Amino acid sequence: MSRKVLLAFLGTGDYRTCAYKMPSGEIYETNFLLKALALSICSNWSENDRIFVFVTGESKRKNWDNRLNSDGKEVKGLNEILSELKLKVVHQEVEIPDVVSESKIWEIFEIMYNMLCDGDEIYVDITHGFRANPMLLMTLVNYSSFLKETTVKGIFYGAEQAAEELEGKKITPVWNLNDIALLNEWTSAALEYMNFGDSERIKKLAEKGALPGLKQGSKEEKNAALNVLNLSKALLKTSRNFATARGFAIYRSESIKETIHYTGEIRKENLIPPFSPFMNKIESKLKDFGSDNILNFLFAVRYCMQHGLLQQGITLLQEGIVSFILNEMGYKWCAKTKEEENEVKKNRTNTSNSLNILHNPNEMFKAIGSNGSEIYRKIKENETFNKLARIFSSLSQLRNDINHGGYVCPRKPEDFVCSLKSLYEETEKCLENYYERSKKSGK
Repeated sequence: MSRKVLLAFLGTGDYRTCAYKMPSGEIYETNFLLKALALSICSNWSENDRIFVFVTGESKRKNWDNRLNSDGKEVKGLNEILSELKLKVVHQEVEIPDVVSESKIWEIFEIMYNMLCDGDEIYVDITHGFRANPMLLMTLVNYSSFLKETTVKGIFYGAEQAAEELEGKKITPVWNLNDIALLNEWTSAALEYMNFGDSERIKKLAEKGALPGLKQGSKEEKNAALNVLNLSKALLKTSRNFATARGFAIYRSESIKETIHYTGEIRKENLIPPFSPFMNKIESKLKDFGSDNILNFLFAVRYCMQHGLLQQGITLLQEGIVSFILNEMGYKWCAKTKEEENEVKKNRTNTSNSLNILHNPNEMFKAIGSNGSEIYRKIKENETFNKLARIFSSLSQLRNDINHGGYVCPRKPEDFVCSLKSLYEETEKCLENYYERSKKSGK
C-alpha cells in the first residue's frame, strides 16, 4: 500500500505567528505553516505515512528543538508542536548539510530522494529554507515520479506577501501550486508524443487529472475535464493505429477527426491556457488527414518518419501504393465484411505481383482469380503505376530486411531512414496531381 508523505524544509529565521487560510478554506493560527498543513491534510493519515522535515544543524537548534528566548522563556520547537497534535502520522527530522557549494545541493537531493519509497503520494511545503530548496523539491518530485512512480498531490506555499485583512485580522493565503507540477508532467508526456508518437502517458495523466474534476468541479471544469479525457482516448487510438500500421483505420481517420474536435474544444474553453500551444502542435501533425481519403497513407508515412516508426512507415507506404492503384482502377482494396476477404486478398496479391514483375521483367505473371490478368494489363498500361512499380520493388527489399531481423546482408539502421525518406518523396512527387485533385474534392 502506498504511503502519503509530506516534505518540508525548516529555516533558521524567526517564525512569526500567522493566520493561515488553507486552500480548503479553514484558518489556523500558528507560527509554523507545517502545523497548519498537518492539521489540514494529515489528520486522517496512518502510522505508515510520514512527515519529513529537512533540517540543518542551525535550523534544528533554532526551530526544531525547544529553546530559550532572550527573556529566558522556553519556546516550543516544531518537533514538540507536531507531537502535541497527537496525529497517527509519524513525523521526523532529516538532517541535511548547510548549502555552501553546488556539490552540497546534490548531496541534499540524494538524501531527500532516499527518503521516498516506490508509489509514494507526495505533498510538499516550499515556503521556507534555502532559496534553492523549492527548485530542489520540484526537481525531486519530477525525478521520483519517473524512477519511483511517485505522484504529487499538493505543493503548498504560504504567501505572506499576499496577506489580506479579514475582520481586523491579517490572513495569509496558502496556495496549492500543484498545477505547476502537473504542467511539468504534461510537458514530459507531450514531448513523448511529439518525438515518438506515444500517447500512453498523456492518457494516464488525463485520467489522473480529469477524474477529480469530473467528481467535484464546476460545470465548466467538469466539461473541460471530460474534453481532456476524451482527447487522450482519441489520441491513444490514433497513435496505436500508426504504431500497428492500421491502414484502413488511417484511411477512415475517425480517431483523428475526434482528436482534432477535442483539441478545438479545449482551446475554446481556455481553462488551462498552457494547453493551447500543445493543442496547436497536435493539430499541425494531423491536419492533412481527411475522412475516407485514399492518400492518407502518404500523410501516415510522413507521421511515421517524424516519430521513428520506420517499420510501420515502410509497410504503410508499400500497402498504400497497392490500395491507391486498386482504388484508381475501381477494384475492391479493403475487406469491410468477411464475405469480401477472398476477393480483396486476390486483388491485392495480383497488384503486388504485377508491380514486382514490371520492375523485374524476367519473372512471369501468374494471375490469381478472374481479375488477375486484367489488373496486370491495366497496371502495365498506366505510366504512373509503372513509376510506382520501381518504388514498390525497392520497398519490398526494405520490408523483407526489417521484418526478418536483418540476418541476410543486413542494412545499417540509418539506411532505412534515408531510403524510406527518399521513396516517400518519390511517391509524393509521383502522386502530386492526385493530391491536388484530392484537395479540390475536400478529402
